[in-house]
Amino acid sequence: KSVHIGSDNTWGTSLETRWYLYRLLGLREPEGVESTLALDYFSKRGVGAGAEIEYQKKDYYGRALGYLINDSGEDRLGRMSSRHDLKPENELRGRFAWEHRQYLPYNWQLTAGIDYQSDEHFLEGFYRNEYNIGLHETYVHLKKAQDNWAVSLLGKGRINDFRDELEEMPSAEYHLTGQSLFDNKFTLYSDSTIGRLRQRIGDEHPVYISQEQF
Repeated sequence: KSVHIGSDNTWGTSLETRWYLYRLLGLREPEGVESTLALDYFSKRGVGAGAEIEYQKKDYYGRALGYLINDSGEDRLGRMSSRHDLKPENELRGRFAWEHRQYLPYNWQLTAGIDYQSDEHFLEGFYRNEYNIGLHETYVHLKKAQDNWAVSLLGKGRINDFRDELEEMPSAEYHLTGQSLFDNKFTLYSDSTIGRLRQRIGDEHPVYISQEQF
């Protein structure tokens, strides 16, 4: 699919290649599926490999990706000296992410996501744009919207111990919009939420809040 060659102080000489995954496997790609294999070499970091699969059918769509690298280098994440030369605890680093949306009968909709990272700095170092704007959570969200009302359930938990994250275990919402009362003499708008929340502080992060409140 593509080849990129470059060189800089962080990665050294780099060779990044993208391939048609199904063709390499000798398979015909199913309709609605697009897959890519990544094979990379960085002289100051190591050899990395991964895959990305996007799929879309009538009732669902989603995206899954994974990447692993035997990283022998150090992260350089910013201009401040404290963000230079950060040595990862383990050389084997990577991530796995999956996002899926399913349209169910009776106007129900299910959305789920998983985001696992090997360490705190991997995503920022290797996927800077995604780190800045992406959603990095593990969750299950079920909702139904019909006429002028909607109901939803959200469960969200932390699987990366280094992250600061507010867990929802779970939360429920009910919304009612523009409901006529007493032959249109009154109109009701209602938003109700109930949930159990827990604030999780990442390992080795300073605690700025009282955890006893959650």
